[in-house]
Amino acid sequence: MAGRWGLGPVFAYEWLTIARRWQVYAGRVLFVGILLIGMTSVWGAQVAGQPALSIRGMAAVGRAFYVAIVFTQLTLLLLAAPAATAGAICLEKARGNLAQLLITDLSDTEVVLGKLAARLVPILGMVCCSLPVLAIGTLLGGIDPLALTGIFLINIGVAVLGGTIAFTFSVWGTRAHEVLLATFSVLAIWLLAFPVWEFFVWLRGMPPLPKWANTAHPLFLAYAPYFRFENVSLWHYFAFLGGCLLLSAVLAGLSIWRMRSVIVGQADRPLENGVRNRFLAFSPNLDENPALWYEWHRKRPTPWVRAMIRVYVGLALGFSLLAIEDCLRPSTPVRGWFPAYVTSFQVALGIPLLLISAATALVEERARGSLDVLLTTPLSSRSIVLAKWWSVFRHVPAILVMPVVVAAVLAGDKGSWKFVAVLVVFLVAAGAAWTSVGIALSTWAKRVGRSVSMAVVLFTFVSLGWPIFAKTLWNGYQRPGEGLSTVSVFYGTFDLTMCIAEPRYFENAVTWCLGWSLANALVAAGLLAATLATFDRSVGRISERVGPRRRARGRVG
Repeated sequence: MAGRWGLGPVFAYEWLTIARRWQVYAGRVLFVGILLIGMTSVWGAQVAGQPALSIRGMAAVGRAFYVAIVFTQLTLLLLAAPAATAGAICLEKARGNLAQLLITDLSDTEVVLGKLAARLVPILGMVCCSLPVLAIGTLLGGIDPLALTGIFLINIGVAVLGGTIAFTFSVWGTRAHEVLLATFSVLAIWLLAFPVWEFFVWLRGMPPLPKWANTAHPLFLAYAPYFRFENVSLWHYFAFLGGCLLLSAVLAGLSIWRMRSVIVGQADRPLENGVRNRFLAFSPNLDENPALWYEWHRKRPTPWVRAMIRVYVGLALGFSLLAIEDCLRPSTPVRGWFPAYVTSFQVALGIPLLLISAATALVEERARGSLDVLLTTPLSSRSIVLAKWWSVFRHVPAILVMPVVVAAVLAGDKGSWKFVAVLVVFLVAAGAAWTSVGIALSTWAKRVGRSVSMAVVLFTFVSLGWPIFAKTLWNGYQRPGEGLSTVSVFYGTFDLTMCIAEPRYFENAVTWCLGWSLANALVAAGLLAATLATFDRSVGRISERVGPRRRARGRVG
């Protein structure tokens, strides 16, 4: 069947391997189950036991279903599709399997399309599984069939494009987390460019974007039937899908054209050593902490990472200066809103990058084979785990510095310094929790794609899915819905920054954020302890506490 489709034996092998993993089907069941549980809970809270709803009231409930599910699903696809394809080529290069594959009779087209298609099929299967769940909402009258068809086409386009971008970067990249960082940077620029421009049109009077620009943004197009119905037709959705597929085809063609020459060139080139003198001058002492010294040298930034750091710092610094300028203008009618969005988006983009780095800390070394060498050294398992945890967590201050500066400037003339202090505690605790989550998943998972996918799904649920569900279930800012949503780094940062400008915005923000900070600290400590307890068994290392007789039996067996 694979040969008849023209994808070749690579697709047949990859797809048969993926199809036999129970995690693929368990993920679909879990995803659909979460959607159904969410819809049932919202229905029970807003409809069950209430007087008979009018047609308009039922339509409003159906619309709430659509808004919550679509936003969560799109975000999940934008994060999960690249995670599924990021290691397709770079990990095979690290293992040496791809070089052996290229000396066979297989063409570059069969290799590229086979690997790409095999990794996109499970993602597209998840998209198809969510379609019947959304179709249930049409019975309420709140989900328009046009919107349902449109979001299905948008999801397909986003999944294919996101996966193809990551696959293309994987041809040139050497590490899975670098490929993911580059892919998420491109997707973030694509998604944030249009809203930022619209905001400046409203706030600074800049010329508006052309009408076609809105149809190039998945979120704008997904919600268009409810906010701009007269401007959207089914052809707009097909045009978006066609544009995504066309761009994906171009990227796939580029991968086919350059894959062989890039792999041969990288095989003949010495390994990239990253920044040498300037970076290593601050490295820990080898004799005092060899495990941390190893992590410090292993994670020296490559040209890819340095380029992405410059882009992130440049954008974050530029928007932070604009936010500070807005804080110093007391006559601004929306004073506080723009700084709140800037700080929350910076944190919401920085913490996932931290999580991805943690989620690939161990599993990527396992795929390369370097973890086996590390485990043969006298280094204790505790020192290895703690070194990897600290090598990721030490980047938290770099993520916090600009949001905290913006919040401090905003609090300058308000005297609301307690919110700044709570913001620092909240973000440090969140960074520690997500670092522990990533290290735990990287220890327990055996594949890079699985570790990153689970990390992405968990972050999407906690930071986006749960807040939307909580606010839908418990309406109102002073009710539990707003407080429960502050578990998200985006909502928690936004609420605390807004409270600096207007303390009455959310009166219980300090209580809720401190409570979630304590919860995050407990999660960080608990997961780190669980990782230390299960590390030897997960990586196949003989425990230091095993007795002589048991160790001897293990050698005999």
